[in-house]
Amino acid sequence: MLKNYLKITLRNLWRSKAFSALNILGLSIGMTCAFLLYLYVQDELSFDQHHAHKDQVYRLEYTQSKADQEIRSVVSSGPIAKLLKDQFPQVEQTARIKPTSGIYFTKDNQERFYPQKIFYADPSIFEVLSFKPIAGNLTIALTTSNALVLTRSLATQFFRSPKRAIGKTLQSGGSQSYTVTAVIEDTPYSSHFRPSLLISMSTLRKKIPAAFKSFFARNFPTFVKLSKSANPSEVTTLFNQEYTRQLTAARKGKSGNIETINLQSIADIRLSPAIPGDYAIHTDAQVIYIFIIVAILIILIACINYISLSTARAVERAKEVGVRKVAGAYRGQLIGQFLLESLLISFMALGVSLVLVEVVLPGFNQLADKHLVFDVIHNIYLGLSLVGATVLLGVLSGIYPAFVLSAFQPYKVLKGQFSHSLQGNRFRKVLVVIQFSISIVMIVSTMVIFRQMQYIRSKNLGFNQEQLYRLSFFEIEGPKKYQVLREQLQQNTNVLGVTNTSQGMDGSYYSDDLKIELENGSFTEFPIKQFFISPDYFKVMGIPLTAGRNLDQRRASDIKKGIIVNQAFQRKFGWKKPIGKKVGEYTVVGVSGDFHTKSLYESIEPLAFRLMSKEMDYNAMPHFFVRLKAQNAKSTLAHFKSVWTKYSPQTQFSGKFVNQYFASFYKADQRRGQIFWVFSLLAIFIACLGLFGLATFTTRQRRKEMGIRKVLGASITQLLTLLFSGFARLILISSLIAFPLAYYFMREWLQNFAYRTSIHWSLFILAGIATMCITLLTVSIQSVRTARINPVEVLKDE
Repeated sequence: MLKNYLKITLRNLWRSKAFSALNILGLSIGMTCAFLLYLYVQDELSFDQHHAHKDQVYRLEYTQSKADQEIRSVVSSGPIAKLLKDQFPQVEQTARIKPTSGIYFTKDNQERFYPQKIFYADPSIFEVLSFKPIAGNLTIALTTSNALVLTRSLATQFFRSPKRAIGKTLQSGGSQSYTVTAVIEDTPYSSHFRPSLLISMSTLRKKIPAAFKSFFARNFPTFVKLSKSANPSEVTTLFNQEYTRQLTAARKGKSGNIETINLQSIADIRLSPAIPGDYAIHTDAQVIYIFIIVAILIILIACINYISLSTARAVERAKEVGVRKVAGAYRGQLIGQFLLESLLISFMALGVSLVLVEVVLPGFNQLADKHLVFDVIHNIYLGLSLVGATVLLGVLSGIYPAFVLSAFQPYKVLKGQFSHSLQGNRFRKVLVVIQFSISIVMIVSTMVIFRQMQYIRSKNLGFNQEQLYRLSFFEIEGPKKYQVLREQLQQNTNVLGVTNTSQGMDGSYYSDDLKIELENGSFTEFPIKQFFISPDYFKVMGIPLTAGRNLDQRRASDIKKGIIVNQAFQRKFGWKKPIGKKVGEYTVVGVSGDFHTKSLYESIEPLAFRLMSKEMDYNAMPHFFVRLKAQNAKSTLAHFKSVWTKYSPQTQFSGKFVNQYFASFYKADQRRGQIFWVFSLLAIFIACLGLFGLATFTTRQRRKEMGIRKVLGASITQLLTLLFSGFARLILISSLIAFPLAYYFMREWLQNFAYRTSIHWSLFILAGIATMCITLLTVSIQSVRTARINPVEVLKDE
């Protein structure tokens, strides 16, 4: 019987080649979209799953409550790791790391190499996290000073072979030698911690021993491996009790901010928001949920296509059902046949989809900045999942048409008394409305995303970012060398101005709790984020002063007690007359315009600006901003590189235009916006495939009606209007449903940005017009042909 069903199914598919092709094409494109989005989501959710003890390993996270603020951080003090391991039996092991950058290494004092992703690490890092050893003993690899662990790719780059690297030395800074003690496999892409080179922590301890003793100096992201029986919630409570005792003792009776420790599972790091001190690259969890929803919606559109086309063909298949029922077929057998047809189409679509995924995956990887692999042959779980998903898709698509077609009464069908029911037509219209409602929501959402990205690119950041270049020198000592460095940078005729500051547009600030004078003369304590600046900072940056004057290095009072605040600071404390107000021991001499130092996800914070005194460490102002002329940029940058080599030869040149730096904040958002745009277009295309098939059946059924209307004098324009009006009404209804939904979803998405565009009414009008034009264009292909038909051809047999 199954063989007979299969023959009938193949014969029906061949007889209706056009509609079979539409169904297969729609389902295959829907499957391709779903598979690509599945790979994307799976990749994001698979981060840190390769660690053997992933369910036991946590990263310490701190929350510091200051006034009405909560400041989070992932860096711990030096002693905390040992304290937790010694005090709590639930802690099996701890490990600290510290990222560093700009270090170069040479082999035999020859060519310099500047590895990326360099970390200092405790020897216990290999007990806490999983790394595959290639050569050397990981147990003792980082127990001695100046020990290095290289990844395979770096060992190959230095020594041509990982095993040849063991025991070899590398030089750094011209005077320090390091010994390679082990080589590990390159860390997987799906790891939040991907070092290319590890340096023993004892090496850093020799350089800055104070950082390992102070309870207040936080420098080290710290991992904790709990025992299998430990309850993370209970352990967190115990940690905080001990931490509070230690913190109180370290403060020696002085009051301080409330601080708490939280345990963050390493599996949660990737999808959590980035916080200060974080070395990991994060992604927005909301994006993952959106892509899951998009995949489901695209598959839903493809299923609706199949249902609409299958039920629309009911008239053509009615006689087949009537004959089979007269011949003794039961309804269950007919349902089985129609479901088999649906499953066969689904598996044909799967075959086409597998080919499409292989073809488009490289381009999708480039668009998404991923390294996705679609390996069905070697990944049994993936293969079984695809088969299961295809069966489910076939059943979902075919179940309703199967029940509808199998319910026909044979005596009505064979007497020619069968026609489409009003209920069936209404159901198909509902399906079309659902399809285009989804499509319009995606169109509006995409337009809002691109509008927000355009807003970000064009928003006034509060300073002139054009032709502004940033250089950061971390190895210069003393004010004299900084002054010489400024003079060296200014020697180029294309340089209009140079200033240096403690803040490099990276969101890091020096913060201190200060008593702020309020408008009524009372005081309140608040954590104030401060810049140290040179006097020409506001001029070079192009930041206006809205009140008062600039800081003057010739005035001793300005150096010791002068301070400038921004407008956000003035608003925060309700100052009407800010000049002369007290901020701690400092006096406000001016107010600057607000300007952005971080992405537009975050609002501008109250900031204070101070001059660097001669007694202070000039390494606190390593960031130089240089204003350039528009011409001769190449020669100017070459001059900067020569100055860099002269004053900071041990580090890699890392200058960058400020507008490029800000653009890097939104690269991920732009990529996701492009992905969303592509899938929105594909969703519309799939919906149009179904609409085309539906229009074909509709016009075929109305051929005689069109012929009669033509005989009665109707023009082609009137006939087209009649044919278009039904579909136009459906798009109008879809728009009315989609617009509120799109507005709600996009309003919620825009809440992620501190500064955001508006959702203008014109976006909805454009989306509605675009959908209407696409619909009419799709329908017109068949409608024009029907409207132009000769009435004699369709009425000659009447």
